[in-house]
Amino acid sequence: MNNKGATALIIIGLCGRSGSGKSTVANFWRRIGAFLIDADEVCHYVYSKNLRCVKELCESFGNDVALDGVIVRSMLAKRAYGKIGGIDELNRIAHKYILEEIETRISLAADKDTGVVVIDAPLLFESGLEKRCDAVIAVIADDSTQIERLKKRDAKSEEELVNRLSAQLSAAEIAERCDCIINNCGSLGQLRRKAYVAMFYIQLKLGFLKNRKKGHLYVKKQD
Repeated sequence: MNNKGATALIIIGLCGRSGSGKSTVANFWRRIGAFLIDADEVCHYVYSKNLRCVKELCESFGNDVALDGVIVRSMLAKRAYGKIGGIDELNRIAHKYILEEIETRISLAADKDTGVVVIDAPLLFESGLEKRCDAVIAVIADDSTQIERLKKRDAKSEEELVNRLSAQLSAAEIAERCDCIINNCGSLGQLRRKAYVAMFYIQLKLGFLKNRKKGHLYVKKQD
């Protein structure tokens, strides 16, 4: 874990499988002042704004994976999966630009004196982002609950959803690598309370709270 500057700024990695409720937890923390970095949104940004990344991906997977200078993710995925070693090549190219943009946003958070940065990343471990974090929190749920949530959210068959989950790290594998687990098996109110307790626990564990002003129980409130 990265403890550099932990008393002034802590970086929390948030991970979880599809349908676990990870994004809901991230939004709870954002509302109480955490600086949220959504890795998926960063990927969209890089694929549309970073010309170096777009150029390198086009050179590797064909010019038609981009339209008007913006990566078409569905076409890129098709090419990557259809090429031997394509996924590894895609990750090698994309991750360095995504990590570069995340570093830029962490610097922005430090300038704002936010106190807590949350990196919401489905592939936190696969991308190596956990090495940049002071602590990692996972949101987990059982497979049947995740599939039911995904059915309501995505227009996919149950078979497609099962295949999606099977391609991800299991809840047990994720839990083994994390500092704290939020089990999302109840109501929204219960999840909110668990999210706040987890945030408090991690800050206390890192010695962060005693270095903040009285009253900042979870993260520094936004003005």
